[in-house]
This record gives sequence, C-alpha cells and structure tokens, in this order.
Amino acid sequence: MTQNSSFSKQIVPTNYGELALITLLMFVVTTCLFWVFEYDFDVQNPPLWNKATKRAFFISFAYVIFFHFRRKNSEKVIFKSAEGEVILQEGFAQYSEKWYRSLSGKLFLTDKRMVFKSNKSSEISIRLEEIEHIHYNYLLGFIPNGIKISTKDANYVFSPDNQDFWRNTLETNLKLKN
Repeated sequence: MTQNSSFSKQIVPTNYGELALITLLMFVVTTCLFWVFEYDFDVQNPPLWNKATKRAFFISFAYVIFFHFRRKNSEKVIFKSAEGEVILQEGFAQYSEKWYRSLSGKLFLTDKRMVFKSNKSSEISIRLEEIEHIHYNYLLGFIPNGIKISTKDANYVFSPDNQDFWRNTLETNLKLKN
C-alpha cells in the first residue's frame, strides 16, 4: 500500500453524545412502557424507583454493554487496500441489509472506493464513480439513523459513527472526482 503525502488517514471519532442520547431515550421509553403495563401502578403516587424503573435501567445498561462489545469485535477487522489505493478515512459502522438485520464492522473510504468490512468476513465495495446520491436515512421517517448511498443498481444503508462527518467527506471526495 502506497501512501500519498497529500492525504492523511482519519479515524472518525466516536460520537458518545449520540450514544448517551440513545441510551437515555431507551431508558425513558422502556420505563414508560413498564409503568403502563405494570398492574400495581398507582397513578396518584408513582414510585420513583419501582420494578419498572429498575428493569428499564437494566435494559439500557445492557444496551451500552452490547454496543461496547460489538464495537470491540469491529476493531479486529483488517482491511488491505489495493496497490496504489490510499485509505482516507475509517470508522465503526453498521450496514443494514434489511430493516430488521444489520451487520457490525468498519467502514473505509479510499481515494477510489468505499468499503464496508464486517466482523463475519463479508465485504461490500462501492466504487466512488458509481455513487449517484448520498442522503440521510431516517428511522420512523424523522430520526436520522444513517446515510443512504444510492448507485445505479442498489441502495446501501450504513449507520456510521458521526454520520455528518462521513456524509460531508463523501460528498467532498465525489466533488473532487467530478
């Protein structure tokens, strides 16, 4: 792999604020759901630390642990670029195959293509000149949860750390190519 001196590889920082917000939202929603379905819930005098709140806290904490271990597994992913290809950026991401199934791994941006390499040895490679559109993907129509990359043949949905940074970098590189 040869490195061009005008480029320096960037490792995208983890957006811990986003993770904290998702965890807090998960805690609030699960607490409310447990309170609604709790049969001995007293509307006039709701306890602050009842069974429902404890369960919601446990689920939110388990989510953070699960997220941490998925990320740790993704750190083991190794990507070897082609001869003469320069890696510009890399970071943790998830690829959504279907709305109910996603793969964890790493997303790499080189000067010629974008590559997602999962923990399970699958690899998706998109040449930069094949990309037609880059836009945000929305969960439930209003919560941005990733970037959607459209090519002539397919659509790819990735949920990288710091999706704004990835989208801006991709758009900048596509403008430089054209």
